[in-house]
Amino acid sequence: MPRKRVRKTQRSQSDLSNYAAAYEDVKQGTSLHVAPERHGCKGKTMDDQIKIVTTVPSLPYPKSGRA
Repeated sequence: MPRKRVRKTQRSQSDLSNYAAAYEDVKQGTSLHVAPERHGCKGKTMDDQIKIVTTVPSLPYPKSGRA
């Protein structure tokens, strides 16, 4: 039986609530550059997620899994 993989580091793991809060700020008019900085998220990831949400409006934010 295969073993369950245990992560040794917390690298490249982020809290999705930060992205959701930054997304709400962007919807209220904050610039796409400033909102991720305020919430401690990565701007490129934020930009990618907003592109996904705006092109496919039926998907809720944040999108789970990869596109």
